[in-house]
Amino acid sequence: MKVKEYITKLNDQKHTYLSELGTYSCDCLNDPQKCFDFINEVYDASHLSEEHFYVIATDTKSNPIGIFDVAHGSVDGTCIQPREILIRILLCGASAAILVHNHPSGDSAPSEDDFNTTVMLYRAFQLIGIKLLDHIVIGKNDFYSFRQNGRIA
Repeated sequence: MKVKEYITKLNDQKHTYLSELGTYSCDCLNDPQKCFDFINEVYDASHLSEEHFYVIATDTKSNPIGIFDVAHGSVDGTCIQPREILIRILLCGASAAILVHNHPSGDSAPSEDDFNTTVMLYRAFQLIGIKLLDHIVIGKNDFYSFRQNGRIA
């Protein structure tokens, strides 16, 4: 299956639209290990010196339909807004999404901010009928899955 990487742009009327950056081959992302492998294949996230926050937009069967590098910050954090994530998910017609971000420290253990962000986004997704499938934190050689650890129903 092919998944497209997008960025958002503004047209002359100041309306947001998706612009395709590239296309990648990807299987169904119904397992956190597959997400970890995919993000590392596309972005080499385990080796980045700054924190990046990605969204993988999917259909109802966890088949990826779009991937976005939503934000990047410093060595120990990044600022994300639900609005920016939801715009991208809705523009590509997704019904679900997987959140992924890296920890440049190499430690995949989620921070308190990671837990709070996950709860905030879970609630925002629920309001508009989008399913949050998982939030995965990427370390140097491993990952933490909120779903696998019972933090997302």
